[in-house]
Amino acid sequence: MQIGNQPNPFAGTKVIGGGKVAVGIVAVAVAFPSQVKSILITADESNSAKLYIGGSNVGSDGSNAITYLNGGDEFGMDFDDSQEKLYIVAAAEGQYFWKGGML
Repeated sequence: MQIGNQPNPFAGTKVIGGGKVAVGIVAVAVAFPSQVKSILITADESNSAKLYIGGSNVGSDGSNAITYLNGGDEFGMDFDDSQEKLYIVAAAEGQYFWKGGML
């Protein structure tokens, strides 16, 4: 164990938020104003339906999803959004998610 002053492992890491995003049965792209290396998606705690995450062909029935989130669940992954987009769709209208990215 090292004792004393340690370098900050997150120095130089920039985090951008995306705020609260509405989603329904039509998939929406998770987009950021700058290219990100990692993303964090949080399903709003008030959601009553599942959110499905996947490519542009993700369905509101969960088809082609890589994972799903219930209200309050989080999903994070390394992701280069310059090559492809990640999409989120809900099993019902009137759902929300929060997004954040690390540059």
